[in-house]
Amino acid sequence: MLYTDAANTAIANTALYGQQVFGMESAETTSLLLFSTVFAIVGSVGFGFASDRVGPKKTLVAVLVLWLVAITLAAGAVAPWMLFAAGPLVGISLGGTWTVSRVMLVALAPPEKLGEFFGLFSLAGKVSAVAGPATTALILFLLEGHIGTGAYRIAMGSLAVIMALGLFFLLRVPDARPDPNVDEFAAEEAAGGVPR
Repeated sequence: MLYTDAANTAIANTALYGQQVFGMESAETTSLLLFSTVFAIVGSVGFGFASDRVGPKKTLVAVLVLWLVAITLAAGAVAPWMLFAAGPLVGISLGGTWTVSRVMLVALAPPEKLGEFFGLFSLAGKVSAVAGPATTALILFLLEGHIGTGAYRIAMGSLAVIMALGLFFLLRVPDARPDPNVDEFAAEEAAGGVPR
């Protein structure tokens, strides 16, 4: 929930951050978001292959480290071009998050409880979609009147702290891999056969 919270909030607040801190126009922020989204495809494919080779936990750790770099770069940006430099990192990280989180869940969940685990995964996503923006709004409410646009930098930087907490807890999760026989059984069942 923590790393999803930080990721979703970073994506949702990028346009606002660019407008408030750098005075970017709506067309510029739209271009930034589209530019970043293209790289999500690269991240999905690349981290998917990485997950197959080194396992979902190590790959997800790499994704979260990349998120930390991207968020820190955005929070410390001194010019709009630095947001455009962070954009591809955000896109790649986002694609990796979408792909590897699900593989990790399949690896950790007992087969008979997979639906239950995906339900909890979906619930965590919904909770994070509310908690992240609420945290950002609270920081802005408390600080914007005192430090102006610096409040937006602190709000963005707080996402790096949340992401680091997510990484901290992830490092304590077992390094499991999905059962390679799942595809084999699924193919047999679809063909009307009986799994061995």
